[in-house]
Amino acid sequence: MEVTLKALALGLFLAQAAHGSKDHSSHNCCLNTPEGWIPRNDWTKAVCAMRWGSVATFDGVKCIQKPGNVISGDDFYTACKLYGATNGYGPEWEKGAGYRGTYS
Repeated sequence: MEVTLKALALGLFLAQAAHGSKDHSSHNCCLNTPEGWIPRNDWTKAVCAMRWGSVATFDGVKCIQKPGNVISGDDFYTACKLYGATNGYGPEWEKGAGYRGTYS
């Protein structure tokens, strides 16, 4: 079976892309404004400390799970939405969460 250089390069590229997109070890809260999605570092800090303080650290932007621990993306998303709702952002505001300091 012959592997071409193009096929090998494509395989390595896809493997790297899949690995990067699956890194769910850090989380952040965000808010959709008329200008687009923005980070809410204050929400992320509060949610991280209140809910995951013993298993994660806040680095100024993201809540990063400590080795051997897992933070569910769904749980973090729910915590961000609840924090935003209880701090003055009603249903007219779309609240969310992302991974690695992004909005996805």
